[in-house]
Amino acid sequence: MSTKTFDRKYWENRWVEGQTGFHQTTVNPCLQKHFLRVGRPNSHCLVPLSGKSLDMAWLATQDQRVTGVEVSSVAVEEFFKEQKLTHDVLPLKNRLQLYSAENIAIVHGDLFDLWPSNIEPVDWIYDRAALIVFPPEIQAPYVRHLERFLPVGKQILLISFEYPRNEMSGPPFSVTQADIHRLFSPAFAVETLERVDILNREPRWKERGVTSLHEGIYLLTKRGS
Repeated sequence: MSTKTFDRKYWENRWVEGQTGFHQTTVNPCLQKHFLRVGRPNSHCLVPLSGKSLDMAWLATQDQRVTGVEVSSVAVEEFFKEQKLTHDVLPLKNRLQLYSAENIAIVHGDLFDLWPSNIEPVDWIYDRAALIVFPPEIQAPYVRHLERFLPVGKQILLISFEYPRNEMSGPPFSVTQADIHRLFSPAFAVETLERVDILNREPRWKERGVTSLHEGIYLLTKRGS
């Protein structure tokens, strides 16, 4: 799939310029709350558009093998530096690089250039605000790409945002509960775990004129053919 489907330069520049308000400085509480629904001992978790998320470090403490995917070399290098991990770097196909240390790895490059054959088999996927980075016309191709990594019965834990689309233009883009069903069915069984009003704890969204903001947490299970 062409990298023209993803504005790589935009996100690289955001990291270079320090415009990373989307980076959370704590482990996501929804991940901690629902982790046992997806994580099994010694499972391999794929984290698309991982940035330097602390969620990856937390997952590694939960007996998980973690592989992030990130376009920004700044984010990748900062992650290993901040976690005080000495890493190796290996080249992969399609202009990708694999940074690895202990049970954490991050693939540096475009997610759409990564294929299941590039990494070890994936047991589950953690999407925290990755889907909502893509404009609506790219969301379906993104979901189809994720499907390639998951065998039947394996799952995605997905966290998205929902807000009135007329109040703000993305990214991040609003993804409703109906959008989740449209994008993931029928390939996945969709279970809504929570829908939480988070506007009061996200003042920067209010500053952008958003009057309603909800976090949706979904468990998506790959169906058989």
